[in-house]
Amino acid sequence: MLKLQPEPELLVVRRVEKRELLARQQTEAALLLRRLKLIYFRQSTAAKFLISIGFGIAIAQDYCLACDGE
Repeated sequence: MLKLQPEPELLVVRRVEKRELLARQQTEAALLLRRLKLIYFRQSTAAKFLISIGFGIAIAQDYCLACDGE
């Protein structure tokens, strides 16, 4: 039985397409990672601010309670 081999030019095109697909996937993965890091940074910054506000409220309450006791 005779096996047909793809033409060399076709093989080169397929390799190039595979490389382009891989490069596109790597770029998309890098962009997704960057977005995730940005989201994490924003959330952690917001959490730090909320904790600071909470401490400020607690300190103000303690001060007010100390003033009421006098």
